Amino acid sequence: MAKILSEIHHIVVKINAFLRKFAKTIFRIFEVSIIIKGIDGILEIIGSGILFYVAKPERMDRIVLLLTEHELSQDPDDTFANLITGLGQHLSVGGARFGAIYLLAHACIKIFMVTMLLSKKMWAYPVVAVALVGFAGYQIYRFTHTHSAPLIFFSCFDIFTAILTILVYRQLKKEELHRAKVLATA
Repeated sequence: MAKILSEIHHIVVKINAFLRKFAKTIFRIFEVSIIIKGIDGILEIIGSGILFYVAKPERMDRIVLLLTEHELSQDPDDTFANLITGLGQHLSVGGARFGAIYLLAHACIKIFMVTMLLSKKMWAYPVVAVALVGFAGYQIYRFTHTHSAPLIFFSCFDIFTAILTILVYRQLKKEELHRAKVLATA
């Protein structure tokens, strides 16, 4: 047992040395991945929010059909696709506006979180990491029903970004602790 613990400690020491050596690179990759998330939020506002806000219910019925017909042809009992289809059939102008507001709010929250991370707001790091893992989990669940390759890509990107978020958070906490020690001894 002592040998196993010694090996684990050795591995952790090597990982920490690697992280210290490449901390700047990890932070740059983190920044790029977060910026991509921000761009995604902006595109979500443009592509989804505005589209659904200006779309007429008849057009929305066609969009819903286009988005779900392939899934329903493969699995007519797909709960999520049937739910979307049912909602789309009962969507009114007010419902379309609600959908637009929801999507715009989702995108704005994503952009807000990206802004908080880039501003190094410490509370945002764990929140974003948990949210990204949740998104990835849902996307993997969806993949089991759709077998859509982009879902795997987005899941991997979200998990990768969550790991980077935690690594950067740990580094920032260490720096914060070091600064506090320096101030305490001064």
